[in-house]
Amino acid sequence: MPHTPKNVENNSEVSHQTTFEKHKAERWERYLQAVKQLRSKEASARVSGVHALVVLVDEWLHEENLSEDEKIKEGQLIINKLCAYICSPFALASEYDELTQDSPTAEGLYKNREQEFYIHKAELQAEADVRLSIMKEIHTRLQGPNKNTPGAWSNFEYDFSGSTFFYPVDLTHSYYTKPVHFSESVYRSSANFSGSTYRDWVGFNDSTYRGRTDFSGSTYRGGADFHESIYQAEVDLSKSVYQDWVDFHESTYWGDANFSESAYRSWADFYDSTYQDEASFTGSTYQEGVDLSCSIYWGRVNFRGSIYEDEAAFSGSIFRDTIDFGKDTGSGGSSRFTRCAPAFYDEANQQNTLFGAPNNDFSAENSEGCPILLTPDELPLDCRFLSTAQKDYLGNTLRRLEETNNEFLAAKNHEVEKELSEKLRSLTQELHDWCEKVTALPPNSPNNTGTPQQAKLKRAEEEVPWFPAGGEAFSLLDDYRKNINDHAKIYAVIKDILESHERQIKILAEQTQQCLENAFRERMAERRGRYTKAVEQLGNASAPVRIGGVYTLVGLADEWLLDESLEYLERAREGQVIINNLCAYIRSPFALASHYDELIQDAPTAEGPYKNREQEFYIDKATLKSEEDIRLNIIKEIRHRLQGPDENTPGAWSEFEYDFSGSTFFYPVDLTNSYYTKPVNFSGSTYWNWADFSNSIYQSRADFNDSTYRNWADFRGSIYQGRADFNSSTYQNVVYFSDSTYRGEVCFNKSTYQDFVYFDRSIYQNWADFYDSTYQDEASFTDSTYLDMVSFFDSTYQEVVSFSDSAYWNGGGFSNSIYQGEVDFSNSIYVGGIGFSNSAYRGKANFSGSIYQGQVGLSNSTYEDETAFSGSIFRDEIYCGQGTNSGSSSRFTQCAPEFYDETNQQNTLFGSHDNNFTAENGRGFPIYRNLEGLPLGCAFLTPAHKEYLGNIFQVMEEISNKIHTPHNPEETKERLEKLWSLTQELQEWREKVTAVEGNR
Repeated sequence: MPHTPKNVENNSEVSHQTTFEKHKAERWERYLQAVKQLRSKEASARVSGVHALVVLVDEWLHEENLSEDEKIKEGQLIINKLCAYICSPFALASEYDELTQDSPTAEGLYKNREQEFYIHKAELQAEADVRLSIMKEIHTRLQGPNKNTPGAWSNFEYDFSGSTFFYPVDLTHSYYTKPVHFSESVYRSSANFSGSTYRDWVGFNDSTYRGRTDFSGSTYRGGADFHESIYQAEVDLSKSVYQDWVDFHESTYWGDANFSESAYRSWADFYDSTYQDEASFTGSTYQEGVDLSCSIYWGRVNFRGSIYEDEAAFSGSIFRDTIDFGKDTGSGGSSRFTRCAPAFYDEANQQNTLFGAPNNDFSAENSEGCPILLTPDELPLDCRFLSTAQKDYLGNTLRRLEETNNEFLAAKNHEVEKELSEKLRSLTQELHDWCEKVTALPPNSPNNTGTPQQAKLKRAEEEVPWFPAGGEAFSLLDDYRKNINDHAKIYAVIKDILESHERQIKILAEQTQQCLENAFRERMAERRGRYTKAVEQLGNASAPVRIGGVYTLVGLADEWLLDESLEYLERAREGQVIINNLCAYIRSPFALASHYDELIQDAPTAEGPYKNREQEFYIDKATLKSEEDIRLNIIKEIRHRLQGPDENTPGAWSEFEYDFSGSTFFYPVDLTNSYYTKPVNFSGSTYWNWADFSNSIYQSRADFNDSTYRNWADFRGSIYQGRADFNSSTYQNVVYFSDSTYRGEVCFNKSTYQDFVYFDRSIYQNWADFYDSTYQDEASFTDSTYLDMVSFFDSTYQEVVSFSDSAYWNGGGFSNSIYQGEVDFSNSIYVGGIGFSNSAYRGKANFSGSIYQGQVGLSNSTYEDETAFSGSIFRDEIYCGQGTNSGSSSRFTQCAPEFYDETNQQNTLFGSHDNNFTAENGRGFPIYRNLEGLPLGCAFLTPAHKEYLGNIFQVMEEISNKIHTPHNPEETKERLEKLWSLTQELQEWREKVTAVEGNR
């Protein structure tokens, strides 16, 4: 062979590398195009995108220039995209039951909408075809050339959690080497996972299966989680092998449930489940413990031909129909309990088992195992039959469950379906609570030897030595009576017995107390262990692990609060520690939040930070969404517990203090209808999405200052009992504060409102600060009541602003402000002094129809449009300026102010002779006055007017003062209503007396 020069080899290597880089770039372009196609409105384009991605995965797996790990990494990115598409919601899926009909139903969602029905039906089918194509391509590549061997795509991890499968699912004979997630999903059609192999963990938990489901003939080498699921049709889990733990607890089976001929190499949990139809566990092997306790079996149950090599628990259950363990000991069909007899009676928890049928078969292989010992009633020891009342209850409950389930299956509306699903869960929980109650031994039962959860006590003869002596004592008593009638000795014996009795009772009480204390310490240690692990989970890189930590902490907080063995303050202290951790997580920064505006887009923007980084964009977008879901869940769990059962009542977590200060909320915040009894702190926060705090009650301080709201915010309908701070904040979108009550001081000063802001119909019972603020759009403060000082000075209003129909009971200030648009102060009452001086009014200014009880300052201001005071009453002095040359007079540049409305025949009344109506004549219009020194057409108040005003203001001020004193909310409400009623009466009187005919 001729020798190849070294430089030729190097050139070949460089050329090969260049070719690979070209292939890589070309694949990347195809990936971006395929992802774009997945977002197309055309189903055909979406299917093309799916197939393009599938081909790309296959190409990466066959790429010889990459290591196996690199191939998997490139392929996993595409698999994640396909899984995300399956998980994504599709609106019409909620109308599946209706749209799978041939035509609209008579009373369904599409009644009188036939054309829309067929359009939506076609759209649903088209989307189903897209998703079916994804599942088909994945399924094909999860099967090896031989049975039970891995396929080309078996080394990927799959996450379908939270999906709604509105199409049949066929993943039979699939082979998975990595974790698989199907949890929290809904299957509206059939689902078949039979004959599959799972070498790592698999989750099917918290799911609902509406059609027939098949998991039979599968092998689970890692943990398998099926708990808290609902099977509304037949389910087959037979002929399977579980080499690690498996969990089926708290599930509901509406159709036949088949678990037969399976092998459980580790612990198996079936407890707290409900079987509405027949259930079969025949021919199975349980090498470690199995827990079938606390369950309800409505139909026939078959356990025949199985082997239990460790403990088996059935206690606390109800078997309404027959239960069968075998035909007879020599038939070979009986079950065998090799280590110990099955537990139908739990002595520690004082739970037995109830049976509804008399013809059960409890035969077990005695020669190679432990028998099931029976009572004369042919029931396991310490068990009993259901009473007539209990059978009636079960029958009625079954009927209610079946009716609700039928309604659920027939539901055509997603909201109705959701409501009925919750009702089903509620009825099931009610049934299990009842089961726990009726299977508990009564306190006076001879078998009831202790309290639930208590350590097992000794037999009476061992624990209380005087017990057998009692018979001897009374025998001795008879002897003495019959023979020597020696009363003294009799009494001595009785006294000794009673003293011994008291000593043993004391010993027993001490032992019981010690037992309870030990159990308490164990419980505390177990909770602290779970707490430590949960806090560690919050710092995990995996989002599912972090959310698991959140729910663990939430559950722990609830447990602490319900632990009646602790004083309330100690319970609250333990719970507060957990709340602090949840709040700290919300406050913790998340780097990708700074790219929020970009990452909420469907694709990278042309000039954004992800330009030419599309792959990174989609990865970061998914990461941000995962973190958003975690934080949303924290807020949701907190909000749920801040609401009491009745309106405006505290919830379970209302007694905690919350510190969310400095948070960045890159997700919607819903804390509506919340009740806080301790301080809450949201200061220094940024809200990228909407925030809703409406209809809430704050019994202590509430801090929202120094915050930025980029979307709309809603605080309306709330009550603040303590100080409330909203100062130094920026609102970039519309914000609502209307219909609120502030009983402590409130600060809105130094804030900027870039969109509409509403403060209407609010009540301020203490000092209120709005000064030094900027309103760039319309602002409304109408129909408000200020019972203490209020300050609006040093503010700028760029658009229309209204303060009309309000009452100011202790003075206030609007000085040093700029009004670029119209401003309305009309139809208001000012009890104390009020200042409008040193201001600029560029639009119309309306002060008409108001009553001014104290001094009014209008000096050194500029009015560049119409100004109206007509129909008002000034009971004290009014100052427009000190003198024409002082430089402090006001200027009316367009027209003189109107004190007399000729059109409506309304004038203005004055109570003082010491007014100052000086205006700058040189650069504006003067205020023309009559011989009495009042503006033309105006008059002084009569003595009768003054007397009326004096009397009504005295009554109103007394009511106002009482509102400030401590009392119950109902009294406050009554006084406010009375005050408002008097205000309306006063305004009606004002309108009458300022009419020209009324004051002549």
